[in-house]
Amino acid sequence: MSDEEPPFKRQCLEQEHGNAEAVDTTSALPNGEVKVEPRSDTAVAVTQQIAQIEEQQRTAASQLVQEPAGPGPSSSSARDRPYITPGAYSQREEALIKREQDGDIAFRYVFNNDDPQNLIYLVGLKNIFSKQLPNMPKEYIVRLVFDRRHRSVALLKRNGTVIGGITYRAFHEQAFGEIAFCAVTSHEQVKGYGTRLMNQTKEFARTVDRLTHFLTYADNNAVGYFEKQGFTREISLARERWQGYIKDYDGGTLMQCVMHPRISYTALPDLVRTQRLALDDRIRTVSNSHVVRPGLRHFLDEEARLAAAATAAAAAAEAEAAAAGGRGAGEGAGGTAAGAAATADTDPALRRRMLDIGGIPGVREAGWSADMVQQGPRYRLLLDEAGAGPAVEAGPEALHAFLGMLLEHVKGLEDSWPFRERVAVQDAPDYYDIIKDPMALDLMEERLASRGYYATLDIFTADLRRVFDNCRLYNAPDTIYYKLANKLEAQVNVFMSNHVLYEEDAGPVAAAPAAAAAAGAGAGAGR
Repeated sequence: MSDEEPPFKRQCLEQEHGNAEAVDTTSALPNGEVKVEPRSDTAVAVTQQIAQIEEQQRTAASQLVQEPAGPGPSSSSARDRPYITPGAYSQREEALIKREQDGDIAFRYVFNNDDPQNLIYLVGLKNIFSKQLPNMPKEYIVRLVFDRRHRSVALLKRNGTVIGGITYRAFHEQAFGEIAFCAVTSHEQVKGYGTRLMNQTKEFARTVDRLTHFLTYADNNAVGYFEKQGFTREISLARERWQGYIKDYDGGTLMQCVMHPRISYTALPDLVRTQRLALDDRIRTVSNSHVVRPGLRHFLDEEARLAAAATAAAAAAEAEAAAAGGRGAGEGAGGTAAGAAATADTDPALRRRMLDIGGIPGVREAGWSADMVQQGPRYRLLLDEAGAGPAVEAGPEALHAFLGMLLEHVKGLEDSWPFRERVAVQDAPDYYDIIKDPMALDLMEERLASRGYYATLDIFTADLRRVFDNCRLYNAPDTIYYKLANKLEAQVNVFMSNHVLYEEDAGPVAAAPAAAAAAGAGAGAGR
């Protein structure tokens, strides 16, 4: 790669600076210091004029940066809203902004203008780039950092120590910049400084240098970082604007970032917050999803009503038994129990009232209609393990009996041994880091015994499928566990196809025998 500038590139630089001979030259001395050659009086005058213009631009930029990008949290509409928790990106940016306001860190726009403080910052940048980019020749780093055509943004600690920075070449007539170096000292990395540094660089390039694009050649280790900062591999900038102006690097990936003229890159959290508020406003015009309604008291009220009704029924049964008289204590007690049981079966007051879905506030507004309610299951069940006998309606008792039979069948299969109990942490320390929704047959047995969890066949089969899916997610395809999961799932599919008959092939329907329902209830209670 040659350092010689192309002819039209040199011509552009001569137009920018007024006189090519007026540009100072820099060179590295053996002791590491930087030697700056003297300039002519014409060059000094041109540099002073450029410095004055840039100082005015920097002043305007600093005022722009301090202004929030949009209404933000200070607007009256925002104050009336519940606080919106920012995302991880905004939280980290806000933390660094606070550190800037507290003076813990600072960002400086510097270049070689003979200012002693700027030269100190540039030396600090040179040292960091030389250490963090060991494959770059030190002489090359010195020449670019101190070149008067390059601009740098330095990241400083409270004591003024340079801990990171970005150096880029600004091509003002082409309105783009070429990033040459980007680094943060090793012990200050993974703290969000890299993102904040790039945002500050974009803001200075946009407001001070009036650039619209950044180009850079990124090596394989830096491509991921630049992608996170908005750089892409697709170059939309017209080729004639940049070809021949930037250096070509072997093994690097050319990447581009477009800087929007109306975005303040140092106030991105405010911008994101403003956009979220605007989106929330738009959603509120078409939806009531922001309305938080009180919880349903139907179930609590029903429990209290049923308890009171049961108490009243028991008292009435006792009074009836006492009035009958002529019976022994044991017979009277038996009569009382029988009377109470009969009352519970026949009195409508002791029946649980169903909740009208359409009466729940907000349900109809969300698009619900009565046509969406499924009128009973669309399948019938065979409660005989061999798959014989008549198909019965999938009522609650029949469904519970069938699920108990299915679970016992799965547990009895020889290939189910890895799935019968939950995975122990000592056997697989990282299991629960990978599997976020664990499932095992013993947990399914507990849920079935509660008689309230598996209200439908779909809920049960979803848990059963999760057992197999978790196994395949955690284990490699060539392991015995992975193969057993596939084999057991195939056996479950065969059992389900033989015992669950859907409407088109259900055939004659028989009512569930009372004995079978009672057996299913007893088996569920025993487990």
